[in-house]
Amino acid sequence: MVHRLISSGTYYTLYGFLKWLVWRKMKIREFGRQNIPKRGAVIFAANHIKDVDSVILIGSARRPIHFMAKKVLFDGGKKLSLKFIKTMVKLTNQIPVKAGDKIVVDAAFKAATLYLERGEAVGMHVEGTRTLDNKLHAPKLGFTKLAYNTHAPVVPVGLRYDGDPEIHFGKPILYSTYKKWPAKKFGYELQKRLAKLSGQEMSDEVSPLVQKGDTTVVQAIFTKKVKPS
Repeated sequence: MVHRLISSGTYYTLYGFLKWLVWRKMKIREFGRQNIPKRGAVIFAANHIKDVDSVILIGSARRPIHFMAKKVLFDGGKKLSLKFIKTMVKLTNQIPVKAGDKIVVDAAFKAATLYLERGEAVGMHVEGTRTLDNKLHAPKLGFTKLAYNTHAPVVPVGLRYDGDPEIHFGKPILYSTYKKWPAKKFGYELQKRLAKLSGQEMSDEVSPLVQKGDTTVVQAIFTKKVKPS
C-alpha cells in the first residue's frame, strides 16, 4: 500500500524551497508548460544529463511527482547533505529502485502503478542513467509497461544545457495513440520526441553507464517482454 507522509500543501512548500535553492544558482528557462495535464494520471518521461534534472522537472511541473530514484538516496549517510536528501525523498514519497533487486523493483512498479491509478504523476529518466557523451541513448522500455497497464498519458521532457538550462515539455502521448505501438516502437517514438526537445543526437545504444552496471532509474525495471493489455 502507498502511504502519503505529507499533504500536497507541505509538498509544495518543501519543493518550493528546494526550487528556490536551485533557481538561485541556475537561470532556468521553461517551455511547453501548457502541455502538462493539470490533473489526472501522467508519466513524465525525461532525458538525463545532470544530477539536478529531476529537481528542475519537479519544480517546473508545479504538481507533485513521484520520481523513480536510486535506492541509495533513501539510505542516507553521515554527511548532512545525504541526510537532507534522505529526508526529502522519503517525505515527498519518491520511489526507490535498485538494479538486480527483484523485491525492490517489484515494489517500485507497484507503487508507481498505484500512484497513477489514483490520478497522480510519476517521473522517470528513461535512459536509465545520466549520459556521459551528451547523446540521447536508447530508452529502457520499463516505462512502456507502466503506461500500457495504467493507460496514463506520457509527457516527453527534454532538458538541455547548451546555454542557460532549459526544460521543454512536449505534447502528451495519449493511450489512444501508443496502444497501437509495440514496446520497441513506443520507445523509438518517445526517443524521437526527446531528441527534438533536448537537441541531442540520438544513439541506438544504451548509456555507457548502464553498460557498466551503474544504474539510476529505469534500467533495473521490467526486463521482460512487454505489450499493450
